[in-house]
Parts: sequence; C-alpha cells; structure tokens
Amino acid sequence: MTSDKKRDNFIIFSWSLPVIAILLTLIYSFSFKPWSWGLMDDLQILSLKGNVFERAWSYFQGFLSFGEFKFIWALHCAIFYKIFENAPKLFYIFKLFEICLILFIWGLAVFRITRQKISIVLVSAITLSFHYFYDAFFYLSSHEYLGLFFVGLALHCLLNSLDPVLDFEQTKEQGFRCLQWFFCLLFLFLSYGCKETFVACGIAFGLTLIALSWMKRKTVHFKPLFFAGIVLVLFTFSYAFILMTFVKSSHTSGYSFTNFPKIWGNVQAWFKKDFLNHFPWLIATILILWKNKASGKKMFEADMRFLVGLLLSVLLYVGFLLVLLPWNPIIYFATPLGLFFAFIITLLISQSLPPMGMRMNIFFVLCALTFNQVVFQYALARESTYQKDTIHLMEWIEHHEPFQTKGSDISVFSNAMEAAFAIPGHINRKTDLDLEEFHWTTQPDLKQDGKRCQFYLYSPRFHGINVNALKGWEVVFVSKNWILYQRPKEK
Repeated sequence: MTSDKKRDNFIIFSWSLPVIAILLTLIYSFSFKPWSWGLMDDLQILSLKGNVFERAWSYFQGFLSFGEFKFIWALHCAIFYKIFENAPKLFYIFKLFEICLILFIWGLAVFRITRQKISIVLVSAITLSFHYFYDAFFYLSSHEYLGLFFVGLALHCLLNSLDPVLDFEQTKEQGFRCLQWFFCLLFLFLSYGCKETFVACGIAFGLTLIALSWMKRKTVHFKPLFFAGIVLVLFTFSYAFILMTFVKSSHTSGYSFTNFPKIWGNVQAWFKKDFLNHFPWLIATILILWKNKASGKKMFEADMRFLVGLLLSVLLYVGFLLVLLPWNPIIYFATPLGLFFAFIITLLISQSLPPMGMRMNIFFVLCALTFNQVVFQYALARESTYQKDTIHLMEWIEHHEPFQTKGSDISVFSNAMEAAFAIPGHINRKTDLDLEEFHWTTQPDLKQDGKRCQFYLYSPRFHGINVNALKGWEVVFVSKNWILYQRPKEK
C-alpha cells in the first residue's frame, strides 16, 4: 500500500470518529439507561387491535381524520410496534440501525457523484451535527427518517438511470435504465406516503432532470430527460393538489401559503434554530475551499456529475424548507434538512479534504468532533432526563395512594396535553389500575366534568399556567420535568 493511500485511509478513518463516538454512546444509552415508550403517539399505536393489516388500516384512518395521508408510515408502525410491543429498548436500537442504514445509503450516493470515499463518512459526520436530526433517534413515532430512506433509494435509481448522461464508467442497457427510472418513481411515491412534505423531493428530482436536459440540449439525451422531468413534476404537483383539496382537514387545515405572518415567523424560527446550527459548517467549508485555493489547487472538479448533484442537493434543501414554512421548520419536522445540508456540504468539500494533508484534516476532525458532541450531549441529556423523569413519575403513581385503589375517582389536571392522555394510558396498559384520563387545562380551579382538581401535574416544558395559582398546594412528586401538586385538604 502506497503512502498516499495510507494517508487517505487514515483521513477517512479520522472523519469517522465524530460518527462512531455518537453511535456507540447511543447504543449504550438505549441499552442501559431507562428508555421506554413516548407519550401520545406511541400509546395510540400500541392500543391498535387486530393483525398487521387491520392495525395499519385503523391507524391510516386516524391519519385521514386528521387530514394526513401517511399510508406507508401506518404500515411501518403496524409491523414494528407489534414486533417490539414488549421491548421498547430493542425498538430504539432497531431504529438506530435503520437510521445508520439511511446515512450509509446517502453517503454512498454522494460517493457515486464525487468518487471520493471520504464522502461516505462525511455525510454522517455533518448530519449528526444537526440538532433536530436527533429527534429521529429519541422519538419512536417520528417518521421523517423513513421518507429519507425511500428518497435515498430513489436517488440511487436516478443515478443508475443517468449512467450514460453523467458519463459514469459503465453504460447500462436501456431496459435496465428504464427499470431504474420506474423504481425511482416508485420510491419517491413511497416517500410521499411516509410524510406529505416529501413531495418537495419529487419536485427537486423533476427540476434537476429538466435542468440536465437543458445542459444536454445538443445531444440525443435531451428529449427523454426533459419529458421525464416534466412527468415527475406534473405527477408530484397533482399528488400535492389532491392532498390540499381532498385530504387537508382538521389538524392540517391551517396549512396555507397565504398566511404570510406565520410564514415570516417560521422564516425567523428557521434562521434562529436551523441556519445557526448549520453556520459552523458553512464557516468550515469557506476555510477549506479557501485553503485549497491558496495552495494553488482546484477547490473541486466541476464535472457534469458534480453540477447535477449540487443542483439536486440545493433543490432538496430549499424545496423541503419552502414546504415546511407554512407549517413548522423546526423540531422533528426539520429532520431531513440536516441530511440535505450534509449532502450540499459534502459535495463542496469532499474533493478538497484529502489534498489538504493529515494535519489540517485532524484539525477539522477535532472541530467536528467537539461541535457534534456539544450538540449531541445537549440533545441526549434533555431527552434522556425527560424519559427518566416520566418513568419515575409513572412508577410513583402506580405505588402511591389514592392512585393504587382500582377505579378510584381521582381528578388530575395537567398543563401537558399529550401527557394528560398518555400517562394514565401507559399505566393502565401495564397495570390494572384503570385510571381515568387526566384533564388538560391551565386553570387548576376550573371544574372538568363536574369534578374539582385534586392533583395538578405541572411540566416546565409546557407553558400557559401561572405557577402562583398552585401556591399553598403540597408537592408530592418533583423532578426536573414533572411536579405533581396535591390540593390541600380543606379544614
């Protein structure tokens, strides 16, 4: 093995460290820390009855009633919540490996575009610096990651179908390319069934094909590329129109491209939460490209594959963001933005990193490792503490009077909407206490169903209540995320 090859392999291994450190920590945490089910969504799925298809149909109908059309996600839940219904820790570990597979699929796709092996690990290293991407690990019911799986497969099929156009080393038979184009469309359609926002990816693929047809307008490939792009864009717009016209209702009824105050507020939220999270990598990219240019080296080889990949990656990010702006561009909704951003940055710097030498690469690896660990440890500490506190709260309720008395008429109010429904539901699922649902309200003295509040479950994570209203109440359980108050007995 030559010294240059050893150096390149060492650089690739170095860039894998920010990824390996996080994944090993996650495996340890999920295996030995008190992780269990999430609240409302998990309880609803676990409560489904029947075989896999009956469960999937019931869950899909629930989505429809809320104005959502997530048939693939409903099927995924019906299968895997059934498999892991008594082993939530194994479910977290299984989902971890699902996400690792997704990161590998995307890294491999970028490698096919750049021909730089470092791309495979670089995509993961950059993605794992995005704060909201960790919601995919910590919330079992978050489903954006599954759409990324199908879009990643569609990307590989697209690259297979474009072999002769992008001057790949091997030119496939036309029948094979047509089959790959069919699977590209199929996988994109399946991603729409995971989350409606992935229609943005279909538009991005279609626009990329149209742009490529213009770049190849003097060749025999012009017309097939142009018509393929037009077909994909029209199909996706038609699908989105059907969603907006016949599916949107209830939960999604507020989705509108004309609600400009909400869109502007979401632009500001994106800038504060998402863009500032991207900012260190943008600075690093500028420094890496500047360093290469100052050394008299090319920043990147701007061949046709690179141009198409860069155009597609930008369209994926911008298009997905535009679809999110009328809704919510932060929390778990923004999970794909982390991977699309990593796609862009990897394309820009993967060709520049190996020529920089080991010292500069180690410097940037240490910076990436530090940044990723800061983001990861913050997300892990927040969610693991919430999980632990919730588990301890449910255990306390199970073993303390008057909750222990089966069928007791206890009135509990809470400022946490999902917890008010889910906590008693999870307790009832594992015990025979038959607790009533808690009442969601921010007014402890307000009567619900003619009942006066005896206990108030307060969470600092949720707002809307003046804690002074609970002055004089006895604190019977306290943790960072939950405080259970008991009304003082009247004299």
